[in-house]
Amino acid sequence: MKTLIQELARWAYWFPFRWLVERLPMGLTRRLAVLLARLSLFIPQGKFAKLHQELKSSFPEKSDPKIRSLVHKTIENYYLNSSEVFLYPYLNPRKMKELIEYQGLDKIQAALQEGKGVILAHGHFGNEELLMPGIGYMGFKTHQLGSRWEPPAHQGWGASLINKIRKSAWRRRIGYRETFPVTFHYVDHSPRSAIRCLKSGECLLLAVDGREGHQWLEMDFLGRIAKFSPGLPKIARLSEAVVLPVFIQRISLTRHRLIVHDPIPTQNRADEVILKDFLVILESYIRKNPEQYAKVYYLVRDFFVE
Repeated sequence: MKTLIQELARWAYWFPFRWLVERLPMGLTRRLAVLLARLSLFIPQGKFAKLHQELKSSFPEKSDPKIRSLVHKTIENYYLNSSEVFLYPYLNPRKMKELIEYQGLDKIQAALQEGKGVILAHGHFGNEELLMPGIGYMGFKTHQLGSRWEPPAHQGWGASLINKIRKSAWRRRIGYRETFPVTFHYVDHSPRSAIRCLKSGECLLLAVDGREGHQWLEMDFLGRIAKFSPGLPKIARLSEAVVLPVFIQRISLTRHRLIVHDPIPTQNRADEVILKDFLVILESYIRKNPEQYAKVYYLVRDFFVE
């Protein structure tokens, strides 16, 4: 019964709520998302307890009231990101400049002018999906390395309806994302196509904290040990591309800031050293705005090594 209720909520998100978001002013839909997030906190969910526990482990210096506040802000941020999904088919260069404040795009241009491909290394911070249209609509030929695993089939009571809702929502979300001016390279196929685009002097967005892959490096992260794929340094060496860390952070209900950082050296350096350089930057964002990253704690299993 609990699963069926969750799937009915998913249906409401993709249909009645989507209909509202697509027709109401942007500011009003964001306030509606915040209201729904606050209402959800009154429904007991195990993920809230897990989120509280993980935040406390990462930020032991914070009091319980501050941790509870971070839990609330994390859920609000998650709902805000989710409401922005419905904007995807309507985005264009003009709307991106209304939605995003840019810093450092010249660093991408400088690398490309040298004839190099560019790996735009990012984490699941802020509304990271907006990096795709945020870069692509600025005139850069952009690719995204990602996954598209179908949701697992549910067994038991109400399975037919649950599976239908899940698959419909999954297909719709993939379809919305694929409206971006980005070429997708999915990890269920060979990554060679992603390397070829870099060798052709184009841009590849790569989530360093993604869960794709079978090999992991255990790294110091937020005072704990977390698992990261060595994909970034390996692809950088194979393609000889420039690695530029890029992040997007929410600065208001309706605005984001996209920042491109200076290159991370990769040649003749160990995988762990390259990853550490990136993680230092990622940590600096998280410590300022933990609520824009903490969704990872309850959406991803086995992120930290306990």
